[in-house]
Amino acid sequence: YLDIGGMSIFQAEVPGPTAEKLTPRIQDTAKFLWFVYFLFTVILSAFLWSAGMTVFDAINHSFTTMSTGGFSTNNSSIAGFYSPMIEWILIIFMVIAGINFALHYRYLFKGLKFKSYFEDSEFIFYIALIASSIFTVSAVIWLKQGGSFEQVIRDASFTIVSIMTTTGFGTADYLLWPVFCQLVLLFLMMIGGSAGSTSGGVKTVRAMLVVKYMYTEMLKLLHPTLIRTVKIRTVTVERNVLSSILSFIFLYLAVMGISILLVSLETDDMVTAIGSVVASLGNIGPGFGTVGPTSNYAHLGHFTKWILSIDMAMGRLEILTI
Repeated sequence: YLDIGGMSIFQAEVPGPTAEKLTPRIQDTAKFLWFVYFLFTVILSAFLWSAGMTVFDAINHSFTTMSTGGFSTNNSSIAGFYSPMIEWILIIFMVIAGINFALHYRYLFKGLKFKSYFEDSEFIFYIALIASSIFTVSAVIWLKQGGSFEQVIRDASFTIVSIMTTTGFGTADYLLWPVFCQLVLLFLMMIGGSAGSTSGGVKTVRAMLVVKYMYTEMLKLLHPTLIRTVKIRTVTVERNVLSSILSFIFLYLAVMGISILLVSLETDDMVTAIGSVVASLGNIGPGFGTVGPTSNYAHLGHFTKWILSIDMAMGRLEILTI
């Protein structure tokens, strides 16, 4: 099965624990995904242009939003445009870019039914995680630091979505936020977006299945005779898939730990060592410490840059593929 019609290549290249074939032929699946990607890029370009960007800026930022790449034509990133409208547009499309593109395909080619998104448990987990993070971080910032409630909500929403989808755009210096909020961002950096999206990180489907697996195992401790399985999209997840997910997460954390140790040989700041490695493995861009949202990686040593370069390659192609 895995060697028929290029499925083995498809399985290796699709980010996430499983690869979903949308059409009988892999070639047709690739064409449909390209069409979906192109369509969202064109729509986003039009929205950004209508919100005040030049055509050049709109096209460039559409490219780096849908690819969750995060590069900007402006040195100050999105903050340099001073436009709440542009920020809200990008928030929506960063969320879209972090969703499994198979769901976009189903919506566009299977009757335009929005409920098709909510039939997917990973999508629900992904949206719930974003929403709960925005609510919690906004509340903590507003209670501890005050300020305009609308701007607090907008800055928190933009930063959380940008970090979780591993896009890396910036509108606010989150290093000035309370430590609790920074730790939430660090946690989201490691999780990343959905499987089958352009996002990096561990992927929300893996995080969701690990949570379900732990819950099931705790129930079995309380009720030894209980028969319960872990499911996703009404399909039972085989134990070998769960084992591979746990192995991947352990390997991801192991690579992260070793990289932090290697970077610390040349970097004296522990926060910078951790932040730069987590951001590089997740392909995010801005990290913590001296590589925060208002800084860059230029000042780091040559050895550190080599380690982080390897981490970026492993994070983009996924560790098991490497």
